[in-house]
Amino acid sequence: MRIDFTLNGRGITIDADPLETLIDILREKLELHGAKRGCGIGECGSCLVIFNGVIVNSCLIPAFRLEGSEILTPEGLKEKKDFPDADMIVREVLGGRRELFCSNGVIMAVKNLFTEQSFPDEKTIREALKGIDCREVGKENIIEGVKRLVSARPRRRQLP
Repeated sequence: MRIDFTLNGRGITIDADPLETLIDILREKLELHGAKRGCGIGECGSCLVIFNGVIVNSCLIPAFRLEGSEILTPEGLKEKKDFPDADMIVREVLGGRRELFCSNGVIMAVKNLFTEQSFPDEKTIREALKGIDCREVGKENIIEGVKRLVSARPRRRQLP
């Protein structure tokens, strides 16, 4: 089946089996390796991408759902200038460990979180990161790192 969609801001046309998964299309057909193939059942978060403005596990998205969609991958995020530097996320949230299997998934989840809310509270942070499994760093360390990022964000002064 022929599929037209937008990937990282560019129009794409591919031929794919309707049930082929987005992660397979990204990695095998388009040679984009930022989203990692992990559990394959949507529980680890290593394959996270932003699909039509919503964070999703690309291992769960069949090709037939791609028609007309907009997808942002970790590679596309690197090109964007409207988001806090990924290096800052790696430093503050992942303890400076960019090589971790989970790092791109964490970066995508934090990007999506800050897109939805500039100053999320702890409950919102926990909800946004519930699908991330990063054993090398640990869930609580990731949550504390995101809280540090939130507290470091500049706040606009309100006039009296």
